[in-house]
Formats: sequence, C-alpha cells, structure tokens
Amino acid sequence: MGDIDRPLAGSVALVTGASRGIGKGIAGELAAAGATVYFTARSTVEVAGRPGTLGAPAGEIARAGGRGTGLACGPRYLLPRLRPNPP
Repeated sequence: MGDIDRPLAGSVALVTGASRGIGKGIAGELAAAGATVYFTARSTVEVAGRPGTLGAPAGEIARAGGRGTGLACGPRYLLPRLRPNPP
C-alpha cells in the first residue's frame, strides 16, 4: 500500500465513544486510512442488551490493518478524580 491508500499514515486520531455505532465506524475508517487511533469508551464489560465494549473497536482497527489503543473513559472514571478529598 502506498500513501494514496493510506492518506493518514503518520497521523494520530482520538475518537470518543468508540465502543459502538458511529464512533466505532469512525475509528475503523481512520485506521484503514493509516492513522494511529486512540479511542475511548465507557463500557469495558459486555452487558446484556447493550452491545459493544472497549474491545470492539480494537478488533475493527486490527482488521483494517491499523494500530490503536483503547482508554476507558467516562463519568464513572473521571468524577472520583475530580471530587475534592474530604477533610
């Protein structure tokens, strides 16, 4: 593959909400275009009736021949760090 096939080679992308739907699709397309993709998702474990986890975009990126790293991110991960410590 040349630069025409992978126009984003050497670029880095960040995709939020990548465990399903549009975010997952965007992560896969960016990887297919050559970008290294960092992606976030709140879901880290499968939940009945709610498809998609942090691992879902990783598989899509690998199938596209790209590189990516998933980061668990969402209110339940951020809020405890933002609250001040009690006296």
